Amino acid sequence: MATNTTNIANNTSNIATNTTNISNLTETVTNLGEDALKWDKDNGVFTAAHGTETTSKITNVKDGDLTTGSTDAVNGSQLKTTNDAVATNTTNIATNTTNISNLTETVTNLGEDALKWDKDNGVFTAAHGNNTASKITNILDGTVTATSSDAINGSQLYDLSSNIATYFGGNASVNTDGVFTGPTYKIGETNYYNVGDALAAINSSFSTSLGDALLWDATAGKFSAKHGTNGDASVITDVADGEISDSSSDAVNGSQLHGVSSYVVDALGVVPKSMQTAPSLRRRTPLLMLITIMSVMP
Repeated sequence: MATNTTNIANNTSNIATNTTNISNLTETVTNLGEDALKWDKDNGVFTAAHGTETTSKITNVKDGDLTTGSTDAVNGSQLKTTNDAVATNTTNIATNTTNISNLTETVTNLGEDALKWDKDNGVFTAAHGNNTASKITNILDGTVTATSSDAINGSQLYDLSSNIATYFGGNASVNTDGVFTGPTYKIGETNYYNVGDALAAINSSFSTSLGDALLWDATAGKFSAKHGTNGDASVITDVADGEISDSSSDAVNGSQLHGVSSYVVDALGVVPKSMQTAPSLRRRTPLLMLITIMSVMP
């Protein structure tokens, strides 16, 4: 009986303790129900509503996985990183938009200012704006060979023109603007302004000179004074005094022969026929005149 009384007393104490614990647990559960992240069955989601607040923060959320199949909650720091990246991308996008706009303008200007291909004619054209022709400057010297397809610049063409002017002679020249001044050739008393006409004039002059020249007669083996279409004999004038010696082969002129004749007349007292008009010589006898004439005439 005493034992039962003790057990009953212990049970009573335990019941009181359990009652207290149950009361505390009930309070904990009640508080947990108020403070827990609860399921909203109407909306099919967990809700962070608390007390009279319809929204509340959820803190200490561990970084969730950021993958294609992830269903983890993400925290503020992860979203901050994303926001920073978005902000950076937004800035970059704005910068890229500006760059693209500038590039578009550059491409447009390039399209207007570039040396463009003319597909209809199969060539590059220097047309620009309203101008059908424009200069192309700063061209490097092109290679000048038989197989070169390089563009040639103005200085190369100037050098070529200058060389041609030098080859032409006749005061041909190229001025600083690249304007070529043709040659002037004087043949006789006439000016000719191109090589063809000058050569024709030289040829004509040469032909005339040959017709009037003392030419070699290959058949006779001597120079012939024949002239004209009939080949008539002609006088040769303006012959300088030839050397008179036993070894001389010089031509002698009329004045030299006249001197010899005068000497013979004085020495022999006769007058050659060509000198008989001189009154002072008519006193010579016919015989002496004949001897003298025979001695000096061929």
